[in-house]
Amino acid sequence: MNKSELFEHLRSYAALNAYICAKCGQCRVLCPVYEITGKEFSIGRAKVTLVETAAFSSYIPGERFYDILSQCTTCMGCREKCTNDVRMDLIIALGRFIWNEKRGSVSLPLFFEILKNSKRLDFILKILRPFQNLVLNGNSPRLKKLFKRAYIPRIEKKFLREEFNEIIVKAEKERGRVIFFPGCFLDFFFPEIGTSVIKLLTSFGISVVLPKNWSCCGIPAIGFGELMSAYRMAAINAEILERIGGDLIITACGSCGATLKDHAPLLFGWKDKKIEETGKRVKDIMEFIYSDDEFKKIRDMNSNHIRAFYHPSCHLKRGMGVHKEVVEVLKYLKNIELKEMEEKCCGFGGSFNIRWYDFSVEIGERRINAIKDDPPDYLLTGSPGCMMQFRDIISRERMKTEVTHPVVLLWREVEREIR
Repeated sequence: MNKSELFEHLRSYAALNAYICAKCGQCRVLCPVYEITGKEFSIGRAKVTLVETAAFSSYIPGERFYDILSQCTTCMGCREKCTNDVRMDLIIALGRFIWNEKRGSVSLPLFFEILKNSKRLDFILKILRPFQNLVLNGNSPRLKKLFKRAYIPRIEKKFLREEFNEIIVKAEKERGRVIFFPGCFLDFFFPEIGTSVIKLLTSFGISVVLPKNWSCCGIPAIGFGELMSAYRMAAINAEILERIGGDLIITACGSCGATLKDHAPLLFGWKDKKIEETGKRVKDIMEFIYSDDEFKKIRDMNSNHIRAFYHPSCHLKRGMGVHKEVVEVLKYLKNIELKEMEEKCCGFGGSFNIRWYDFSVEIGERRINAIKDDPPDYLLTGSPGCMMQFRDIISRERMKTEVTHPVVLLWREVEREIR
């Protein structure tokens, strides 16, 4: 597929969505950016009109065009409220794609070329890893001041791929097998999540296939409007996952899962049927645990008394349709005191956090207000992006709440019982 083909397909998609958008403004209700700005240009109906103009006229987008389109966390709250199911997240991706083509982006395609091959990313991060105390140390005051962040994720000492070098991690008494797609963050920055997934599954008789040479899921490329890069990543992953075969593909990152299951098939499935078929096989780890009765044995295990809040990740809830499954599985723990946060975006949004950091933090701080007065032991969420956002704000607030993935907490409690 070339850029012209992709652009024409997306133009048709934009035309359809512009037509069915009633311009009613209901998208304001859950828009985290509108919550802060109160401005019309922040909401979906303004952005769909802007992208339609850029796609079907001689209008040449300028900096203001990109400013408006970049002020979006792609939380899909507008989609949840839209009675016509207008996909604003993908319309915005098209708008950013148009902007990149008009201005001639060079650095971003090179960056995403690295992400296209996880072996290449592995090689580069291993070179950087010994120097992170000087350059990339997450606790460096200079770096924090430079990036205005209280928390910066570290390149881990041992990647997930180094912890589990084999292609198949076999359960002792195998009763099933799944493919686990870890993605970049779980492999290189948050391997504890991936380790928890693999050990929990194998402890309950599910062997795990770890693909080699996978590509980034493509969500950063989509977020920056580099849709050709995203297509190439999706095509590589679809090819690898089809070659492995089997039924289920498990993810533990809401953003990876939503991209494989929803975004990539909708954007590129018309061109590559393998991408579309891959999307049908994807399940989040908590969704899988909920669907398998064997894991209900966790209810009979003792657990520590735990006070936890659960934040529903936008990509997990709206992109994958997974919410009640997480809450119900967490309740398998006997002594958990679980509360749910408002179903609102944390404000991270990937590229949004990079370009509009102060906006992003202001949104996140409003969510943290729910736990400030009586901080819980854990703040749980199903996406590493949300984890980064909350760790940053909680570090800034000097709170002792641990921010982690639900599967990490689940495995800690199960491991204590079975070891």
